[in-house]
Amino acid sequence: MHDLVAPLHGRRFYTFGPFRLDPANRLLLRDGQALPLTAKVFDVLLYFAENNGRLLKKEEILQSVWPESFVEEGNLARHVSTLRKILGEGPKDRTYIVTVSGRGYRFVAPVCTATDGGFAKPEHLQRLEAAPPELSTAGDPARESRWRPTRGVLGFTIAALGIAVAALVTAQWIRARSPAANPRDSLSLEWGTNTGDVYGPTISRDGTYLAYIWLTPAQHQGVRVREVGGNTIDVIPPGPVQYWGLRFSPRGDFLYYLIAERASNAIGTLYRVPTLGGRPERILENVNAHIAPSPDGQSVAILRYNAAPGSAAIMTVGSAGGAARTLMTLERPVVVQALDWAPDGRSLLCALKRPTPDGDRWHVVEIPAGGGSPSMILPPRPTKIISAAWLPERQGFLMTAIDRESGLSQIWRIGYPNGVERRLTNDLHEYKDLTVTADGRTLLVQSLRHLTQLWITAAADGNQAKQIASGTAQGAYDALAWTADSQLLYNWSDRGFHEMWRMGADGREQHQLTVDAREIADTSVAPNGRFVFFVSTRSGSRQIWRMGPDGEGLRQLTHMKALVSSPIASANGQWVYFTADERGFLTLWKMTIDGGSVAEVSDQAIELIDLSPDGKRLAYSYRDSDRKSLRVAVVALDGTAPARYFDIEPTFALRWTPDGRELAFTHEQGNIWIQPVDGGSPYALTQVHPSFKVVTFAWSPAGRYLAYTLMEDSVDAIAFKLK
Repeated sequence: MHDLVAPLHGRRFYTFGPFRLDPANRLLLRDGQALPLTAKVFDVLLYFAENNGRLLKKEEILQSVWPESFVEEGNLARHVSTLRKILGEGPKDRTYIVTVSGRGYRFVAPVCTATDGGFAKPEHLQRLEAAPPELSTAGDPARESRWRPTRGVLGFTIAALGIAVAALVTAQWIRARSPAANPRDSLSLEWGTNTGDVYGPTISRDGTYLAYIWLTPAQHQGVRVREVGGNTIDVIPPGPVQYWGLRFSPRGDFLYYLIAERASNAIGTLYRVPTLGGRPERILENVNAHIAPSPDGQSVAILRYNAAPGSAAIMTVGSAGGAARTLMTLERPVVVQALDWAPDGRSLLCALKRPTPDGDRWHVVEIPAGGGSPSMILPPRPTKIISAAWLPERQGFLMTAIDRESGLSQIWRIGYPNGVERRLTNDLHEYKDLTVTADGRTLLVQSLRHLTQLWITAAADGNQAKQIASGTAQGAYDALAWTADSQLLYNWSDRGFHEMWRMGADGREQHQLTVDAREIADTSVAPNGRFVFFVSTRSGSRQIWRMGPDGEGLRQLTHMKALVSSPIASANGQWVYFTADERGFLTLWKMTIDGGSVAEVSDQAIELIDLSPDGKRLAYSYRDSDRKSLRVAVVALDGTAPARYFDIEPTFALRWTPDGRELAFTHEQGNIWIQPVDGGSPYALTQVHPSFKVVTFAWSPAGRYLAYTLMEDSVDAIAFKLK
């Protein structure tokens, strides 16, 4: 039986039946095998185990697991139902959990408490002790970087959505602020969601309503509005579309949003719908992002890319439609990060990313509503600004931005017009989209937490995988690739800083290969095993780098202003193929193995790519404009054979199998699927892990092992009170 190595001496465990509960590592094992649990299901189980045999009233459980929050009883019932399934308990079984009608639950299984002796190990690796990597009949052991090509080019990956108001934040990290923070600037928790699947949330200006996007099991998206502390309304029923950019009108009577036909489309149409439901109204086509209704409710500011060749435009349109008017034109590759009207309606706040010779720089400008030159209100900073919103009476603005030391996105208050920065949070959560009520007292922010797991299996049997590592940092155990001697390369992140590591197929012998790589994505190894290629921000912007399998000979290969991704070496060792968005969308490029002779191969818009093992064929996903969906094409690089097309829609990864006969891809169900190249129906290779999804995978040389990363993104909305 495989036991955890992670615990330090004296660490406590709870055992019941064939299960072992490890609170420190937040793992549940059955006969030594780790089972995937969401964060709150684990919390419920831990509370049950700590109080076994005692009747636990529903109110007590809600108060203990979701402290200081409003949570519907139905949410608790769903978590208990999920827990029963994980424990293998049927509806009529009473082995573990007994429901006491009208009162609560009792955990009836005998629970033993034990401690293990142990030894300290690298904090970044919480792995299972594994047998030698033969991976025989038992299938022996084997989880935004944001750069991974996704079906939302705007970097907005929509997952399953739902909501229940609950606490997320403890007093310790709510009050934690940098030493530079003004004592008058403090945040206290007002309310929050804790379902872990709330994307795109926004709050009405009067603080009455919360709007968000939700997903059905069939991956159809809809829009919901919830009265804070009250009922939820399905304002727009789900369909095979993508929604983003939700914003309320100033009076809260309308909800604006962008919609595209499929999640792979980054160009949407602006609509509005009555907040409590009604007939949607079309406002404007060809809109990319950043809906900002004006304070008087008469117009809406939006962003449109390629309004003119190679440019972007900030525009306004009437609140009910009409002709769009350009306020400001920006030359690409300048990127607009945030847009918000000043409270008096005289100007707009605009956060921008601008490439420089020393790397990307982010700053905030003020744009006059009547047109004219913008003025700087926050000078250029080297770390990303994600969102920004004005405070009342031009008292300054709030923003979410990356902290340079930790690499995590935090909440900041910026003075106006002096641009003085004050950090309001200092914790391990990441904060994204932010909206503020009209009185400036409540801010709603999207909070991200991550749980990743690394699994390895015998490649011939994807259903016999075993977990060998887990982590809570974004990007942990990402960017997988195998060296010629079956060493697994992976990305490890510590407080936002990424490095590449190497370990054996059994999880042993971990070695760090890079130093100060900043961020890492899209790792691949040349077929001859000589070089490792990856994307890194080491030089200040996303570029392709090369090094030896032991980390030697590090060299930067690209020096492009465009976003680059997916470097793959050809079988003959002469070329490196990759994608770049020089045209505003990803196209195929290639360069010599030393980074010279960079050239575009095709101007077709594509997403995911991979070269066949023999180097003769390229597989890529693309958006079919006629079918209005993603497809996969396989083409001969020398053009000697006709292309083949497959009606499959990869989500995060597309790879050839080692024998070159099939394509493997991540599926919307969250697992890995196989598509035979010679025809036939696709089939599942790996089992589904509830609430987790496969985000990347890689085969070892000759296909002996398959490693893949499971990820659970806990994405919630938090409402803070600004004091």
